[in-house]
Amino acid sequence: QTQNGGELTAQLTVTESSGTWRFVRQGTQNRKNPCLDKDFPVDILSQSATDLEIKINGAQVLQGCINGKATLHSADGKTMQGSVGNEHALSFTRK
Repeated sequence: QTQNGGELTAQLTVTESSGTWRFVRQGTQNRKNPCLDKDFPVDILSQSATDLEIKINGAQVLQGCINGKATLHSADGKTMQGSVGNEHALSFTRK
């Protein structure tokens, strides 16, 4: 969720040691947001069959974009839920 309560869609791609994070533009959503549709590097801090902790490095690509640690947990093996810091709730579905 954004600071004003809107929702954003993100794609997270991970390998054993790194990955990418991309906010996906939905229709005319946030046309002025320069952080959309860019791949941000992700460091894998820890991962297991049910848990993932990452560091998103958006400012390496564009100053002012997302930087922070995210923790995700999966109870069912398909959906991962968690947060970036204590501010933004996350929910991902594995493909």
